[in-house]
Amino acid sequence: MRLSSLRKPSLISNPARSCVSVSTETADQQRSAVGRVLMVLALVLVFCLGVALAFTNTEHVTVDLLVAEFSGPLIFWMVIELLIVVVIMLAVSALRVARLKRQIKRQSRQIKDQEAELKNLRNLPIHDV
Repeated sequence: MRLSSLRKPSLISNPARSCVSVSTETADQQRSAVGRVLMVLALVLVFCLGVALAFTNTEHVTVDLLVAEFSGPLIFWMVIELLIVVVIMLAVSALRVARLKRQIKRQSRQIKDQEAELKNLRNLPIHDV
């Protein structure tokens, strides 16, 4: 087998390489555009389902919190519940992100200390025993 037949992809001439990268970028842009369209369609669908849910749940509900009593449409209380859950989940995820950032900072400090120790060990002279 000849070496010329074992060419690496990195040995492609510049015009061919630029043509390949342009087609890849175009494909990525098309995928991104399709993703945006699908996201908009999903949001419109969720909005329509929410409106349908609001129209079907119009009866008034009384919420008793032991110290106060509130009355309102069922969909209002469902939205309030959703917002409370979103706030709680954001708080939980923020705590997790903060913990992970502290862990990254601690591990980066450990890596820096170990690299300094390794550098010092490499600079030590070797003595015969």
